[in-house]
Amino acid sequence: MKTLYLLRHAKSSWDDPSISDFERPLNIRGKSDAPLMGKEMVKRKWIPDFMLTSSAKRASSTAKKIADELDFPRKEIEESDTLYEAHYSAYLNLIVGTKNKYESMLIVGHNPGISRLTYYLTGENVDFSTCTLAKIEFDTEDWQEISFDSGKLKEFISPRSLY
Repeated sequence: MKTLYLLRHAKSSWDDPSISDFERPLNIRGKSDAPLMGKEMVKRKWIPDFMLTSSAKRASSTAKKIADELDFPRKEIEESDTLYEAHYSAYLNLIVGTKNKYESMLIVGHNPGISRLTYYLTGENVDFSTCTLAKIEFDTEDWQEISFDSGKLKEFISPRSLY
């Protein structure tokens, strides 16, 4: 069994129009929602073996805040430029290329890519508001076998549902 956690980055700041979209930081709500989701993952015992994040600042910052709550070493988070503004197929290519020694992984990314990936993998059409998390399970021992409609959406939580 493989487990994939998909998380949309936490809410970012639009305060400084001179900052590029890629460099936008988290805003106050984003800085509180990310640790909240990390704490919820700990509470549910959803501890990934591997973490992958978009290298965009808001996604990378979200991943680090989640990692801190999970006691996952920040230096072991893999960053990917490919995930910024990516089509769902770019996410899928990274997933199927994951080493099988990892039973579970967390990807922190962006919409619409992760929403479309969730639909592709599960047939479930869900709305990833900022910092929303999906848990998808696959009845396989090989990441390479993950394909269209091969997963089951087991849980879907947002920060708002935890307040």
